[in-house]
Amino acid sequence: MTENTDRNPPVSAWRHCLAPSRQMPGWDWTAGGIGAVVHLSRSMKEVTVMDALTAESARYEALKRELVETHEALDEDTLADTLEGLSDLDEIIAAALRAALEDEALAAALKERIEAQKARLDRIRNRARVKRLACARVMARTGLKTVMAEDLTVSLRPPSQRLDVRDEAAIPQAYWRTPDPVLDRRGLTEALKAGLEVEGAVMVEADPVISVRVK
Repeated sequence: MTENTDRNPPVSAWRHCLAPSRQMPGWDWTAGGIGAVVHLSRSMKEVTVMDALTAESARYEALKRELVETHEALDEDTLADTLEGLSDLDEIIAAALRAALEDEALAAALKERIEAQKARLDRIRNRARVKRLACARVMARTGLKTVMAEDLTVSLRPPSQRLDVRDEAAIPQAYWRTPDPVLDRRGLTEALKAGLEVEGAVMVEADPVISVRVK
């Protein structure tokens, strides 16, 4: 039996849950060569991928330091090729980004669904308002003060006064409210980039950004 010389076997063992063909949540599949059936929910899969990313990135950095210390003459290309052969980091990053693309697609679908449901909610509320108003106007016009039914009692209330704005431009300033101050982040950023010193704010290095294109 050949000894496994992988420095971190658990990371390699996670490969079965990182392959593109096994990204569907809720699937069962046979893992490894022992016929064990593995079931991963979406949340478990995400934790596994993120744990793998954290562990393998630490392992990659440790390998890189060791190679640089023991082989000072290594050039950047050779070092990168050597690390690629020793590490699963590329595969795990790809798996994490597949999960991110999946989440982004789900978020977009949920946003569309929420907007559709909100529009439906507005229609239902408006429909109820129209029905109430129609009944109130009919009762007021006919002089019907009360309607008795098996499941409800309707009483017509005396009408109250409401505001009707005919011309906003003609209303005095005293009747307008100024909104709460909102920080002009764009203007503040431009001022700091131009070299101005602004108390309470500085420019700092932003988080790294990646571009992902789906083939």
